[in-house]
Amino acid sequence: MKIGEHRMRYSTSIHNMILKGERLYVAWYHEGVRVLDVANPTQPRQVAHFNTFRETDPHRADGAFEGAIGIRVPGDGYVYVVDTSRGLLIFNEP
Repeated sequence: MKIGEHRMRYSTSIHNMILKGERLYVAWYHEGVRVLDVANPTQPRQVAHFNTFRETDPHRADGAFEGAIGIRVPGDGYVYVVDTSRGLLIFNEP
């Protein structure tokens, strides 16, 4: 039985996610990186984001599988994201 949901646009999809404590780190293709607080799984709420997808990036295609495709949160204080056009992006862990 489904107990909760968090959606962006219906035309985008999640590629990869990592749960660390009560935070869910999501690589969400065109929607970039999203961090959700899932302490209450019936009402996940976004607490941070970075839109990695820019249509003006060189070599950016229009495909549904463009944008943030990989994410790692190894516990060193950083979030590592792979984007199909921009390469490796490194963020401070929120």
